[in-house]
Parts: sequence; C-alpha cells; structure tokens
Amino acid sequence: MDNNSEEKSTGTILISVILASWILGTIIALFKIPDNGDRSWKTIFAVGQFFAGIGLVTTVSELIKRKFLNAVTSAFIVTGGVMVYEALKYRSAGLHEREQIIKAVPFIATLGIPLFCLAIMIHSIAYPKHMRKMCTMPVTGICTEVRMVTRYKDGRKYHRYIPVLEISFNSEPRQIFLNEERSEDSCPMVGQQKQIMIDPNGPENFYDEEHNENTKAIVFGLGTILALSVVMEWVIWNYVVRR
Repeated sequence: MDNNSEEKSTGTILISVILASWILGTIIALFKIPDNGDRSWKTIFAVGQFFAGIGLVTTVSELIKRKFLNAVTSAFIVTGGVMVYEALKYRSAGLHEREQIIKAVPFIATLGIPLFCLAIMIHSIAYPKHMRKMCTMPVTGICTEVRMVTRYKDGRKYHRYIPVLEISFNSEPRQIFLNEERSEDSCPMVGQQKQIMIDPNGPENFYDEEHNENTKAIVFGLGTILALSVVMEWVIWNYVVRR
C-alpha cells in the first residue's frame, strides 16, 4: 500500500470516528441536559449540531485530501455553533427571552445562505491559487477519452467536454479526469499529448495552466444571491425578531 492509500484509509477512519462521536455526543446531550419543562431547545440544539457536524466532517475531509481549509464548510460550522449557543441559552432564559430566541431561529437558520455564498466566493478565488502553489511537478499525459456532457441554456441544447488523461507517476500509469467542463475548441483530442502540473505528494491533485476556470460568472452570480439573502436577513430581523 502506497502512502496515498494509507492516507486515504487513515482519513476515512478519522472521519468515521469524528462523525460517530458527534452523533453519540449529540444524543447524550439531548437526554442528559435538563430542559426545565420546555423541550423546544432540543430542536434548536439538534439542528445546530447537524449543521456544525456537516461543517466539521467536510472540513476534516478537505484538509486530509488537499491540505486546504475549504471556506465553504466554515459557513455550516458558524451557523451550527450559533444555533447550539442559542439552544443552551434558551434553557435558563426567562419567558420573554425564550420568545425572542424562538423568533431569532429563522434568522439564524437562514444566516447560512449569505455565509455559504460568501464562503464559496472566497473559495473560488483562493482554491486555484492554492492548487497552483501545491502542484509543482510537470507531467505530460495522453488524452485517452473525451466524455461529452449535454447542457441546456435558454431552451437550447449544447455540449461540453471532459477529457481524461493517462499519465505516468513513479513508473505507474494513472488516469486523471480534467473535470472542468470545456468547449470543443479548448478540449484536447483523443491521442493528443497535454502537459499539466501535479502535486508530487498526491498526483490526483493537478493544475492545468491552459485552462483556468473563469470565476467572474460564479462570483457575480453568488454576489447577487448574497445581496438578496442579506436583504432577506434584514427583513427577518426587523419584521420577525424585533417585533
């Protein structure tokens, strides 16, 4: 077993242990922490733990695979952490404060939308730079297959292409999927050679200098959603939470 396989096995075990511990800890907390006759906090607590658990597991997974902290996962951790905090505060709060916490729950839950959009925007910009820094070994591969994907836009059908390269790493053949969808003009043909940069410590990580994903459309789209979600948060805060 090579180092990469051992790392994946260790990572799978670590993620399984974290997930099992998180679920078990949540169940124990729900049964052991007193509720003072009002069990509404348990629902808020369970939802918060769900969000935070997803964020924690996916963060550990990203760190194991790419040694890169995916900003997207932090949105779930932040949202889940705030909900858990409010749930625990609910237990010892007075009637008026409990009503305010219940009103704030929709605000907190939907807070994940702008956080998620912002995190993806940050990740879309930072990730290519990280891969360029990590992938320092040039290799030449041969295109062995081109997979066609059908897409639709404004009612019209068009095709995008995903090339598959075969490279040699440590005298062993490996397949690499250049999984960014490409136009026919920018896609290599079967049998054509193409140079890419790979991570010498993990050849499944690669960077294609000739095909940088255009993040402008992504950032613009997410920025629009972010602006709309901030407006929605403002409406919930002023017309639900503060009423």
